Amino acid sequence: MSMIYPANFSAFFFFLMIRRPPRSTLSSSSAASDVYKRQMVFKLCVMAALLALGVHTASVDEWKRRTTYQLLTDRFATHHDTCNTAQGCQYGNYCGGGYQAMIGKLDYIQGMGFDAVWISPVVANTDCGYHGYWAEDLFAMNPHFGTEEDLVALSDALHSRGMFLMVDVVYNHMGPADDKSQLKPFDADFYYHQNCQIDYSSQDSIEDCWLANLPDLNQADSRVGPVLQGWTDKLLTKYKVDGIRIDTVAYVHKGFWQYLTQTALNGTYAVGEVLIGGKPLSYIAGYQNSSDNEAQ
Repeated sequence: MSMIYPANFSAFFFFLMIRRPPRSTLSSSSAASDVYKRQMVFKLCVMAALLALGVHTASVDEWKRRTTYQLLTDRFATHHDTCNTAQGCQYGNYCGGGYQAMIGKLDYIQGMGFDAVWISPVVANTDCGYHGYWAEDLFAMNPHFGTEEDLVALSDALHSRGMFLMVDVVYNHMGPADDKSQLKPFDADFYYHQNCQIDYSSQDSIEDCWLANLPDLNQADSRVGPVLQGWTDKLLTKYKVDGIRIDTVAYVHKGFWQYLTQTALNGTYAVGEVLIGGKPLSYIAGYQNSSDNEAQ
C-alpha cells in the first residue's frame, strides 16, 4: 500500500548540526493487542477534535528572536544520587531527570538569558532509551520523565514566563526490538522497510535502509503516514508545544516532509537535523525551501 504525497509544497527545514547519543541494538518482546489498536483509533479521533481547537505554536519570526537552551531531559535536574546502571545498557541508563524537576530549574535557565527550552523526545522508549530516540509506544509518555500532566505543567510554567517549549521528535525509526509486536502502533514487519545496511553514496539507501540497525519506518505506506500525522497533532495540541526539532531528517524522503507540513504542522516552527558526514553544503541546502523529491 502506498501513499501519494501532495506536490509543490515548500519544505520547512532549517538545518541544525548536532550529534545524538550513540545507538545500539537491544531486544525485548511483548504481546500484540487488538484492544490497543482500537484504543489507538479512538485516540486519533480525539486528536482530530483537538486540532480543530487550534495549535499553540509560535511563528518563525518569534522563534528568530529566541535563545534556546537544549537539555537532555533525563540528565538535567536529576533527583537521584546515582544513575541507574542496569545490566545490558551499553551507553548507560536513566538518571532520574524529569519535567517536575525541570520546572524547579526555570529560574536558573531564564537567569542565563534563555527564553526557550528544547527537551528530549517525550514518548515511551525501549529498554535503555534514556535519551528518548528509541520509541516503543508513540501514544504513551516516557514514565521516567513524568506524566502527561507533568509535561503540560512544564509547558504552562514556561509560557507563564514568556518562554517557549520545543520538543524533539523522531519520524525515521522506532526503538530496537527483535519482536515488532513490542512497538506501538507499528507492531508488524509491513510497517517497515526491509533491513539493509546503508550505502551512503545512494540517497535511496539512506532513506530505505536501517540506521544503526533501528527499525526503519516506511512513511510512504498509507498505514504509516497518517498515523504519524495524527501523533503530531496530539503532540502540538495537547502539550501546547511551540516548536519541534526533527531527528534524522535526511533519512526520510522529502515527500513525507512536504506531506507533514501541509497536513499536521499548520505553520508550526520546525528545525531538522541533516547530519551525514562527507556530504557537501549543497546536500544540506537541499532541505531548505525545496519542493522536489530528491536530495540535491
